Amino acid sequence: MKIQIVGSNKKCKTKIDKIIKDLPETTTVEELKKDKFNIKYPPAIIIDNVLVDDISELSTTELKNVILQFFET
Repeated sequence: MKIQIVGSNKKCKTKIDKIIKDLPETTTVEELKKDKFNIKYPPAIIIDNVLVDDISELSTTELKNVILQFFET
């Protein structure tokens, strides 16, 4: 699975790194510049071509649940 972080800051990157460390499957994390995309509420993540924006408003548990949903399908 490939996770792309758009317009991230260190806090969001750390949060995602903690979540990915606990996942059973290996995933790759790539940071992209905000200028490449027109996202209204950055920071955002793209998982399997699905955009989840404003991830700074999500708690670690909520963000983990979002990411885990992509493993179940």
